[in-house]
Amino acid sequence: MKVAIVGYGAMGRCLLERISRQDQLQCVGVIGSSFYRQIDQLPQPPEVIIDVSHPDALPVLARAMESHPVPLVIATTGYSEAQKRQIQRWSHQVPVVLSGNFSIGMTLVNRMLRCCAEQIADFFDCDLVEMHHDHKQDSPSGSALMLRQTLRQGEEEHADRQIPIVSLRRRDNPGEHTVILHGDQEQIVITHRAFSRELFARGILEAARIIAQSEPGMMTMEDLLLHRRQTL
Repeated sequence: MKVAIVGYGAMGRCLLERISRQDQLQCVGVIGSSFYRQIDQLPQPPEVIIDVSHPDALPVLARAMESHPVPLVIATTGYSEAQKRQIQRWSHQVPVVLSGNFSIGMTLVNRMLRCCAEQIADFFDCDLVEMHHDHKQDSPSGSALMLRQTLRQGEEEHADRQIPIVSLRRRDNPGEHTVILHGDQEQIVITHRAFSRELFARGILEAARIIAQSEPGMMTMEDLLLHRRQTL
């Protein structure tokens, strides 16, 4: 499968290294300041585009969607609501995976919270703490916002309740998220720690493999795990 990578930061380099070790994957080019500027300048057209850049790079994807639309895996966070609507429109043409976190473990945490969201809203107050490396620009992280959105799904009767997020930036931490649930005389703490960017790269490439054969539509990592389970 031919892949184009948009972005050559730490995550882009990790993806390129992982792709180089897999015979069934080929990177046909990287979009970045020291590489190509546009998808249509690549020596070969990609079958899937993986974006690990910055919301400011969205025009690169927009140009690709106009000239040669292909499936998209978007691992960039910090998009505005208008940008998210634009991405949603692309999903009418091609399959798009947009997720705040491509870790399988974080996906399972999010799913567990979704299953219990109503009971959590009835009996617990919530706090979220997220910690990342000091080069991460968006705050709160996309993963923390994803978890808060999941928790709020059970809050129809508690619409005025706040779920605060504390964001910390420390050295080279690849990502740590803690959900703290405060109840009467009890507390639940759920923490997910990433020890390497490799786990995100693995999830991103798994997403790319699946959507290369999928129908148009917007998907999350939860959708992809369900799809994988159904096809085993």
